[in-house]
Amino acid sequence: MNAAYDHDEHALPSVLHLQRAKEHGEWVGFNANSVFNDGLMVKLLVNDGQVQFKALPLDLREQDARVLNHGVPVPASPAIADRIVTRLNKISAPFNTRLVFNPVTYALTIEEA
Repeated sequence: MNAAYDHDEHALPSVLHLQRAKEHGEWVGFNANSVFNDGLMVKLLVNDGQVQFKALPLDLREQDARVLNHGVPVPASPAIADRIVTRLNKISAPFNTRLVFNPVTYALTIEEA
């Protein structure tokens, strides 16, 4: 594969990956699509027959300047958390449900839309 991209045969895989991830300094393909960068870890709590959800929005850092950070999750910024909840609500709409996330308490509720 290195030869196909005119790299030295001993080039590291990260050299090839970086070339395929950016064009003219802009992210392309997999790395450019936020759906592959955004994550959500959900904890299900059952107490006395009551079900509650806690959620932690995650940033998988696919566009991080440091390649070794790619795919290593960290808590998402408020902007990324909003993007995650917005996307989930869009794909939940056909099921007549809506997710409400409280970034202070990490509570996630599912309501009828």
